[in-house]
Amino acid sequence: MNFKALVKLYIAVLGCLSASFVFADHEPFAYSFSGARSRPNAIEFKPSPTPRFLARDRVGTDPLIQKKMDELLNGWTATGLAGIAVEGNHILYEKYKRDDERNLYPAWSMTKSLVALSVGHALCDSYINSLDDPAEQYLTNIRDTVWGRATIRQLLKMRSGSPRQALNSGGDYQYPGISSGQEMIKGILSVEDAIKRHNSYENSAPAGSRFTYSNMDTDTLSLVVAAATRMPYGDYFDSTVLKGAKLEHISLFHVDSRGHPVAHAYFFATLRDFARLGQYVLDLYQGKVGTQCLREYVVQAVTPYWDAFHPINKSSIGYGYQFWVDTSFGMSKNELVLTL
Repeated sequence: MNFKALVKLYIAVLGCLSASFVFADHEPFAYSFSGARSRPNAIEFKPSPTPRFLARDRVGTDPLIQKKMDELLNGWTATGLAGIAVEGNHILYEKYKRDDERNLYPAWSMTKSLVALSVGHALCDSYINSLDDPAEQYLTNIRDTVWGRATIRQLLKMRSGSPRQALNSGGDYQYPGISSGQEMIKGILSVEDAIKRHNSYENSAPAGSRFTYSNMDTDTLSLVVAAATRMPYGDYFDSTVLKGAKLEHISLFHVDSRGHPVAHAYFFATLRDFARLGQYVLDLYQGKVGTQCLREYVVQAVTPYWDAFHPINKSSIGYGYQFWVDTSFGMSKNELVLTL
C-alpha cells in the first residue's frame, strides 16, 4: 500500500494547558531530507541565533502521551517515522525510528497555515491595508482571474470560487503527471503560470459563494504578501514567522521557475522545529508574544466558520484562515484543537 508522506502538527489549547504534538508519517525519498537538499530549486533558511530552548527533563513523564504517541508510531499503517510532544518549553515525548533530530520532513498542507501567519504579519505591519481588499489590488498580473477577484479574506477561508480541479487531490507523488505542484518545484512552471492554467478550468463560482479546498488560494496569498511587502516571499516569511518561532535547524522551501516558494505544500523543517512553530502559534494566540493586532488575527484565524462543507458527504467542517479547526469529539468550549 502506498501512503502519502505526511507531517501533522496538532495544537491543543486545553484551559491553561498548551501543547504541540507532531507526527511524521511515511515519506518517499524524493521528499526526504536528502531528497530535499539535493534539489537545486530550493531556498534555505538559517537557524535562529537564539533558538527556542526545549528542555528534555520531562521526557517520558506523561504515561498517556507516551502510550498514544507510541501507538501512532507503531500503529496499523506501520509507516510512522517520528513523533514529538511539546508543552511550553518542555519536550514530553520524542522518538525517531529512522534518521535523527536533524532530518527535514515535508510539511505538506501544514504549510498553508504558515502562509496564513505571514499574511497576518503583513496585515499588522501595515503592508496589507485590509483583508477585504481583492488580491488583484496587489497583483496586476492575475487581474480578472478567479483568484485575483477574490478578497484576501476569501482566499484565507478557501472561498475564492476556485474550480474543483485547482486541488491536486490525489497527492503530488501519486499522480505526478497532473500535478502543478510537481511542475513548479521542478522549475517547469511558476505559481503565476499555474494560476492562469487553473483559471481556464470550468466550474468556478463567484468569490465567497462556496468552500473549495484549493492549493491556488494559498499560492495566491503568498504572491499577495510578496507584492504588498515588496520583498521576496521567502525573505519576509523568514523575517517574521521563522524569526518568531526561533528554529534550531535549517529549514527550506522548494521554489518555482521564478524562485518564488511553492507555498501550498513545500516547506521542510525538523520535527522539533515544527513543534516550535506550533508553540509560536499558541504564544500568539495567548498574547505571550507579538502585538495585539497579531493576537486578534490569530484568534480569528483559528476560529471555525461552519458554512464550510465537505464536498462529498456535505457535512459541516471547521475551517479558519488556512487552519483546520477540529472542535468535535465532545470537547468543551474551553478546548481547541488545530490541525495545521
